[in-house]
Amino acid sequence: MSWGTRFNCNIELIREHYKTIEEVESAIDEYETDNVNIRTKINMFVSSTPKDIVSEECKGQLVDFLYNNVDDLLAELESNIIKINNLILLKENFETKEEW
Repeated sequence: MSWGTRFNCNIELIREHYKTIEEVESAIDEYETDNVNIRTKINMFVSSTPKDIVSEECKGQLVDFLYNNVDDLLAELESNIIKINNLILLKENFETKEEW
């Protein structure tokens, strides 16, 4: 017998309703695709020179421009990861779910 911490929790997916496990899998795939696109954008910011990614009117605020854009992308990535985790939990428990 192994040891560890066991707990139960209730997770509510607000304004989301899934009737089939295929819908859950499709939503997971969409979030994972979004995450690939976000990572691509972040890599673009990291590997580009400022003149390639910043318009002329933003040249004076390069640091703010980069910070705000990367911060938004990281926030979206974090949100997507949480949603994927919740959907995986739903998928794992889909067969035993109570009537919604």
